[in-house]
Amino acid sequence: MGLARAVGAAALLGALATAAAAAQASDERAAERLEMVEQQIVARGVRDEATLQAMRTVPRHEFVAETLATAAYRDHSLPIGLGQAISQPYIVAYETELIQPRKGLKVLEVGTGSGYQAAVLAAAGCTVYTIEIDAILVTAAATYVPPSLVEQLKPGGRMVIPVGSMYGAQNLLQVDKDSAGKVRTRILLPVAFVPMLNGLH
Repeated sequence: MGLARAVGAAALLGALATAAAAAQASDERAAERLEMVEQQIVARGVRDEATLQAMRTVPRHEFVAETLATAAYRDHSLPIGLGQAISQPYIVAYETELIQPRKGLKVLEVGTGSGYQAAVLAAAGCTVYTIEIDAILVTAAATYVPPSLVEQLKPGGRMVIPVGSMYGAQNLLQVDKDSAGKVRTRILLPVAFVPMLNGLH
């Protein structure tokens, strides 16, 4: 039930954020956003144009408290209250690129938080959905890869998920399901995410 609520929230936030992004396309922090993309994201090797355009468009400062707006485009995560955080811009872009975003791609995003990742996915053309999932993007750390999420992947689908302890090492994993349903997991890089809430495993 908690997962369904999180997915519904992601879909709603994604839709709202897309509208917000269009309205904010030339906002007062546009220059900071473009600089963030070039110096933090392109410089680290992200090349997918849909991802880059989404990162250039979505106003990250609208997803944090006003008191943190001046820090919104810096190279680190920011607190959003209740022990949660909005992820580092590079990690948002890197995860988004990994699922190969495109118009009509159905994505299950778990760990909605501020809604920023959902907004980026929506701006990149994706649809946050819960049935026949092509790709799953998890933005909260699980202690293991949840079998229920693997089951929801279509053959040929991919999941990107941080796995590990909130007190120890975490790694970003890429989980691929081939056409025969065989699952392969690859460790991508060390990360630090807030933990997945109980009930979402």
